[in-house]
Amino acid sequence: MKFNRVIGQKELMQAAIFGSIAGIIGVVFFVFILNSMNSVDVQESAHPNQEGQEETIPVQSNETESETNTPTSDLFVEKFYANQYGVFSTFNGATEFMAGYPFLNTSAIVKVDNSYYIWSEISTVKEGLTKSENPESFIKEFTLSGGACTNPSIQNIPILLSNEDRSKYYFEGGEIPENLPDDWQTITVAMANLSSDLDVTRAHLLKHYTELNSCLKIQF
Repeated sequence: MKFNRVIGQKELMQAAIFGSIAGIIGVVFFVFILNSMNSVDVQESAHPNQEGQEETIPVQSNETESETNTPTSDLFVEKFYANQYGVFSTFNGATEFMAGYPFLNTSAIVKVDNSYYIWSEISTVKEGLTKSENPESFIKEFTLSGGACTNPSIQNIPILLSNEDRSKYYFEGGEIPENLPDDWQTITVAMANLSSDLDVTRAHLLKHYTELNSCLKIQF
């Protein structure tokens, strides 16, 4: 069978561009799904204030709140620093705030106790983060502990997240460790298509695993 029409270079270029755009949209949607994961449970546990309005906790915390008490007996605990844009009493309040600032579309909404924190990045060093003025952000210090977990792959999450070596996240051509969570590579590959910043990837990995595993504890 003969084909009378040959696909031209221009058409191939258009197809490539459309494919790239579709890929980016897919990754952004993946990030949205990560932030929306377990949103039903999150919203059921949230309570509005007495006036029925969204309660927003001030972005800036005082010095006593930012102090981190690191358990000395926990071998699976690491210290981190988050670039924080706000704290809200409900999941919906956090998502509505993010919607007003498009550059926050890669941020993670992390639930700690009954509050919802917007963290754009998580770093192992305070100097690795740059504060924003509009909207205002500040550096939040905290620890992540896996000592209460019995699954070795989950117990090791704080140590995995504390690594600054890209190869320890993506394992490009390298050996994959035995105690790596099953879905670790799925998340890191998707995030790599959206941002090359390890601090952004770290924020979403922390959000994902703390939501699924209550034994992982965030302490301020």
